[in-house]
Amino acid sequence: MPQTKNLSFVGEDMFQSIPHADSILLKLVMHNWSDEDCVKILQRCRETSTYNDEGRKGKVLIIDMVLNRDEDEADMTKVKLLFDVLMMVLLVGEGGGGGGGQRTEKEWERLFLESGFMS
Repeated sequence: MPQTKNLSFVGEDMFQSIPHADSILLKLVMHNWSDEDCVKILQRCRETSTYNDEGRKGKVLIIDMVLNRDEDEADMTKVKLLFDVLMMVLLVGEGGGGGGGQRTEKEWERLFLESGFMS
């Protein structure tokens, strides 16, 4: 992928470490992992997004689906649940059994709390 003055793509093992950055973008990544693995990833993100030399704190941007069966339109809920089934089918056996899937707002909140982002 091309790099620019303001953007670079870095490949790393996100369970071991994540290089320091002004922003970390995780787009449609977290639904691939179990809750335990998501907490590990978020903890690595939190470690790397602490204050830099200039005193600025980095940002972690997550783009993923949020299940909300009570407020979503029926068609949107069906699409989200279809993604959930797709993740179960594709990830069975991967890395010890998969465990990923779409999450509700409460489930996302629990992951953020467990990883130390909110208190």
